[in-house]
Amino acid sequence: MQFERGKGYREDKFYWLIKYKDEYVCFILISNGKDKTEPDGLTIWTDDSALNWFEDSPLDERTKELAWKHIDICEKCGGCKNPGGSHKTVFGKEFDDVCVAAMRFENHDAETIECVKKLAELRKNDIQKHHGDRIIL
Repeated sequence: MQFERGKGYREDKFYWLIKYKDEYVCFILISNGKDKTEPDGLTIWTDDSALNWFEDSPLDERTKELAWKHIDICEKCGGCKNPGGSHKTVFGKEFDDVCVAAMRFENHDAETIECVKKLAELRKNDIQKHHGDRIIL
């Protein structure tokens, strides 16, 4: 995986774009809470890229429930192409007003970190599938 330092709005922050084969997997921000426009601590956003990698998957029910708990409802920050978010299906469940980054994880415990790892693996496998690579689980 490639870690690229964020540019633009978050260029002066501890913000990374995580990529695999030049496609986004997730985004990570580490914040000290001094900037009131940013969440405090470690925040991880999933990649959307207008793809449907998270519409359905073989995840266990507990992992799906954790993902659903972290759906990122649009707060009209200006990052979405559709201000106010959009309708998305995430692991078989429908949501309205979802931000361009479908899931946002903050205040992590061990179970949440495991969920994020599974989601990153799903996205990586999706990228491999689109590149015609062999998938190894």
